[in-house]
This record gives sequence, structure tokens and C-alpha cells, in this order.
Amino acid sequence: MELALIRKHKDLLSLKQDWDAIFAEAAVSHPFLSFEWINTWWQTMLPDSKLQSHSLYVLAFYRDGTLQGAVPMFLTRYLPWLFGGLRFLRPLGSDPNLTELKCILARPGEEQDIVRLFSQHLLDHRRSFDSCRLPDIGIAAASAVVMAAPVKVENYILTLAATWDDFKAGLKRNIKESIRKCYNAPVRQGVNLDFEVIDHRESILQHLPEYFRLHGLRAEHADGPVHPNYFLVEQNQVFLRRLVTKLDVVRPRLLVIKHDGKIVAARFAFQMNGTMYLYFSGFEPEYGAYSVTTRLVVECIKLGIEEGLKQINMSTGQDVSKTRWGALPVDYVNELSQSSSGRGRAIADVRKRVEALRALK
Repeated sequence: MELALIRKHKDLLSLKQDWDAIFAEAAVSHPFLSFEWINTWWQTMLPDSKLQSHSLYVLAFYRDGTLQGAVPMFLTRYLPWLFGGLRFLRPLGSDPNLTELKCILARPGEEQDIVRLFSQHLLDHRRSFDSCRLPDIGIAAASAVVMAAPVKVENYILTLAATWDDFKAGLKRNIKESIRKCYNAPVRQGVNLDFEVIDHRESILQHLPEYFRLHGLRAEHADGPVHPNYFLVEQNQVFLRRLVTKLDVVRPRLLVIKHDGKIVAARFAFQMNGTMYLYFSGFEPEYGAYSVTTRLVVECIKLGIEEGLKQINMSTGQDVSKTRWGALPVDYVNELSQSSSGRGRAIADVRKRVEALRALK
């Protein structure tokens, strides 16, 4: 297997056709490794400034001239005007929250070889950067790289049954009761709730301001778990808008609950390779008594079954909102390493200060 280092955007664009083919062949179950997510993120989320500059660092792996996979990375130089800057190598998609997995693209059976060559490349070029954040690597392939302090990431996958009745029969009693409540409670109060799928991209774009508003209301809701407002930053809204127009092998969908024609709960979703990925949600707090977020998940599962999907990806992080449905974790590991030199220690400090400044804007 041969490795090619891609530093120019036009060379990254040349990979799209093969990248899309591998994305489908590997049946990737999330949108974050799709070419258009990676490319849109690169074009949207990394404005240069006096404090930092960015450059592509994508490793492409070939066997007999055919692309087998890629590790999408980029290099940030903090204080680039100071002796070349402090250099931080990390995966494309390294934002605080929008890109929930930052993985390696690989044809089936090739990930371990790609990880091994990637690890060797980092070792051979360790003087080219002062700090490195590894991508999320599947457990089976992670044995090919030595990590001193690995961090585990759990991605919860829900396998669907052939019918809703078959799926529901396998649920525990308490979740069955929650399902009954989310349908019966509003009916008893004379509140008729309707589920709707918004698929047309122009319609999705028109409804995004309402989605952002509901997502913000959920973050402000005092009851239940704390949920940050991921779209409080305008740049994040711009990114999602651009994604809606650019995604091709991934299908964006907006799933909503309406009351008298008004959207009272919404969840963004992405569909690809027989999987629906459930992204961030939001709802009107006064409809929390009707368990509208549970209703949304139920409708998403029913929709997936009706459309013949294999699974629902319930996103990363362990919590009861995933495990109670019977979702099981797929484990990844990553690591943040830094040089023990003064430059390595400095980059950790500068990175924290730059991120703190960005958070104040």
C-alpha cells in the first residue's frame, strides 16, 4: 500500500468520486465521513486570522493505483508569525460539537493497514508538528497504533426489526409505557399532534430558522438533562445551511411534530447506506408534558422500518435516551498527544487561549 499526502484543495476535490464509492462500500453509518461533510467543513469552519492559520493534511492510501481509504486531517499554526507558529495536527471536523465522529475512511478489510501506515507516517514526520489529535479509530484497527492515553468514544446503533410490532415486542415494559404516554397524553387534553417529514431541500432551508429556535429553547429548558445550544454561533448555522445544499450521497431530513400546523418539536436527521442518523433536536417547552421528544424518536423508528432501513444511529455518548431503546455501542478510541518540548507545552496553552477568545465572540 502506498501513501500520498494531499496539501492542496484541488487535489482533495479530485478524490470525490472514489471517496463516495468507498463511503458506500464501507456502509458508513454516519454523515461525518462523507466527502461533502469534510469538504464543506473545510470551506466553512476554518477562517484564518492573525492568531491562527490552517492547511490541509489529508493522507490518501492506494493499492495498485486504486484508492483504499483516507485520513482527513489539517494542520493549524497558532501564532503563525512567530517562528513558523505552534503546529497542531488534527482531524477535519475538529469542532466542539457539530462533527460527532472524526473517523478514517477505509474499504472493508483495509482499516488496520491504513492505521498502521498512518501511525508510521506520524512517527516519521513527528518533527513536522508539536501536537496531534488522532482520529476516532475503530477498536479492531486500533491495535495497529500505540496510544499512551486512549479516549473511548461510544456510538450507539439501534438495529431495526422487520415491523414496528416486532420491534416494540422486544422493548422493556417502562419504555412501552412511555410510548403509550406520548400518544395518549395529548389526546386526553384535546391536543392533536401530527408527524411530518420535510425532505425537499428548499423546504428544509425555509424551516431551519424555526429548527434553530426550537433547539435553543431546548437548551434553555430547566427540566431534565442539560443540552447546549449548538447553533448559538452563527457560523454553525451557516455550516448546516451549506450542508443541506451540498450533500449528495447523504440525504438531509427534517422530522417534525406539529400542533395545528405549528412545529412544536423537530429533529434533524441524515440518511445514508441503510441508516438514519439522528442529529440534534429541539422543542417548545410547554409541550414537554406530552413527551414530544419521545414521540419524535418513535416516529423516526417507525419511518426507518417503513422505508426498509437496517438501523438507526442514535449518535455518540451513553445516556438513557439511547440505551432504553436497545441501542448498542460501537466503540472508537482517539488520543491527544503533544511533544514534551517547550513548543509542545506552549501549544496546549495557546490553543486554550485561542479557543477561549473565539468563545467570547
